[in-house]
Formats: sequence, structure tokens, C-alpha cells
Amino acid sequence: MSVFRHLATATGIITTLFTVYQAQRAMAEQMRKDACSPQAVWVGRTGALFVTTLLIGGMTDALIQRVFSQRE
Repeated sequence: MSVFRHLATATGIITTLFTVYQAQRAMAEQMRKDACSPQAVWVGRTGALFVTTLLIGGMTDALIQRVFSQRE
């Protein structure tokens, strides 16, 4: 693997984690405004974390594979 691919992968992981954190935080704030129970907020945050990580992580991985498979 090239250095650039490692860099792209690390950047993708960091971006994914940051985006996921922002998404689940915004969702949790909305649930609190809607007067949901603390347990429901926790379940919602966990679900949002899982689904968003899968979605964004998968897209990032596919993009990295597509870009670097063309160069190698």
C-alpha cells in the first residue's frame, strides 16, 4: 500500500468518526427537545452511531478502493 492510500484511509476514518459524532449528537438533542426518556435517547444515539458508521464508512472505503485501484 502506498503512503497516500494510508493517509486517505486515516483521513477517512477520522472524517467518519467526526461526522457520526455530529449526526448522533444532533439527533440526541432533538430527542431531548421532544421530551423523550433518557433511555430512548441512549438507544437512539447508539442506533444512529451504528447506522451512520456503516453508511459513511462503507462509502469512504469504496471511494478509497476506487481511486487507488485505478492508480496501481
